[in-house]
Amino acid sequence: MSTLTLISVTSEATVREALDRVLHLHTVVLLTLDGCSLLHRRDDGEVDVFAVANPGAGSAHFVEDPVFRALVAHLSALPQPAPGRATTATAAGAADAPDLLGSTGRDTIAGALAPGRWSVVFLAHSIAQAEVALQLDPLGGDRISLPVTAEDKDAVLASFA
Repeated sequence: MSTLTLISVTSEATVREALDRVLHLHTVVLLTLDGCSLLHRRDDGEVDVFAVANPGAGSAHFVEDPVFRALVAHLSALPQPAPGRATTATAAGAADAPDLLGSTGRDTIAGALAPGRWSVVFLAHSIAQAEVALQLDPLGGDRISLPVTAEDKDAVLASFA
């Protein structure tokens, strides 16, 4: 089973530090990356997705799981909840995706992807949870982790086919 993790912070410098730490954790085999991107929700609500350059060889190289880009598309299409209200509307790209998040997870992630926030999102397996927490928790911000099963991956790929 894989885990989809989103770390949301208020500054680009902090999200880049989080990205460096995630890549380091992969290099020292404390997690195995299946995909990694940076997201920034602009003040106008649009989400910019920045692919992370994947080294071609060596210990830092990772093989991107085909489901990762579909998951990022789903996350970046989540609408913002109105203050005090649950997210019920769907946007293009999110409407046909399987609901891996549930309404609580969807609202939590939509809030973490609020305008002006930066996020590093990654899919990983074989995670040394305690060490990952020691490396990432000092950065502050919001860290959300969701399990992604093989069945979830199949459903995501089918919905984006």
